Amino acid sequence: MDWFINFLKKIANFQGRASRKEYWTYMLLNILKTLVIYGILMYLKDKNLNIRLPDIPTFIKTPFIVVSYIMGAMVLVSQYALMVRRLHDVGKNGWWLLTLAFPFAGFIYINFLFLKKGDPNTNEYGENPYSIRQENAEKE
Repeated sequence: MDWFINFLKKIANFQGRASRKEYWTYMLLNILKTLVIYGILMYLKDKNLNIRLPDIPTFIKTPFIVVSYIMGAMVLVSQYALMVRRLHDVGKNGWWLLTLAFPFAGFIYINFLFLKKGDPNTNEYGENPYSIRQENAEKE
């Protein structure tokens, strides 16, 4: 559970490092959430429920649309921040995310870096996230 608390503390922080566990657990939960929502939508689409929703006035609908765009942007920022911190853990700069512009090779290379074990020592981006957790556990 430490990885989740650590993620929430650094939700828009592009500095520091993120462990493999923090990155892959977040991504797995995000993929599962997306699949569940998509599955529910597909199930409801196939049911042909013939539900007629009342017309909602624009002055009520517009704030919900704006809030949904803001929340989507927050999710994207938090994911990119986590990706940059994961790259920092393997000793790479966050600009390496630009390799995703190369459709297949960039995806393979970035995921290779995300799977790679982080630098066990302190690097230019900060201390090893595992050693920080161990120090905090020893203090308690």
